[in-house]
Amino acid sequence: MLKFQYTAMDVTEQERLTRELRRREAYLAEAQRLSHTGSFGWKMATGEIVWSEETFRIFQYDQTTKPTNDIILKRMHPEDIDFVRETWMSASSKGSDVDFEHRLLMQDSSVKYVHIVAHAMRDGSGDTEYVGAIMDITSRRRAEDDLSKSEKRYRGLLDLSPDAIYLADAVGNLVSANPAGLEMLQCTAHEAAGMSMAETYLPEELAAFSERVEKINAGVRLRYERTCVKMARRCPWKFQGLLATTGIFWV
Repeated sequence: MLKFQYTAMDVTEQERLTRELRRREAYLAEAQRLSHTGSFGWKMATGEIVWSEETFRIFQYDQTTKPTNDIILKRMHPEDIDFVRETWMSASSKGSDVDFEHRLLMQDSSVKYVHIVAHAMRDGSGDTEYVGAIMDITSRRRAEDDLSKSEKRYRGLLDLSPDAIYLADAVGNLVSANPAGLEMLQCTAHEAAGMSMAETYLPEELAAFSERVEKINAGVRLRYERTCVKMARRCPWKFQGLLATTGIFWV
């Protein structure tokens, strides 16, 4: 006679936990994709590197590719290789964290900017390993570069303008002035910085100055005439001015 013995296990809870884990992993992967932030792990002793899905995307490697130092170097911008090596070598020798930026040079010759943040840890054997994040900041850096170029062009136009132009803050203190503006005030850029435009007003016109500052802070664009006092000789002279909503005075 044959006898059978059955053992039954309730795996409902295990299946629920597995589904929950997969759901969280999917949320994390989507969050990384949306924020252009990948994660990685690196065991210094063995050279083992682990990448998240987004890290593969940032480096533009297929997920079947095994992450190694060699394939990372292939994506490194040649001008940044020494800097990156020195940064990691210095940090790993001290067991310290890293926080730096560098460039990647992709196969299509495009350049990416990445920000690396990693925390140093000790494994069970006492060896150093890093757990970190890599952020694709290309869009931000390009926007910063475009803004810098725009500011330089803008500054060039201001410097070449024959009109006196002043940039003031919300209370009417000078932030900067172009050469023509400094010439009118007969003072240096250092002397002008932080100076209140009220100092260039006659005492009897100070009330008008306060009124104009109030209006400009309310978004009103003004055109007016007034008497200005030069700093060097304290001699009054008249001019036409335009006070724009950006806090810029054109004279």
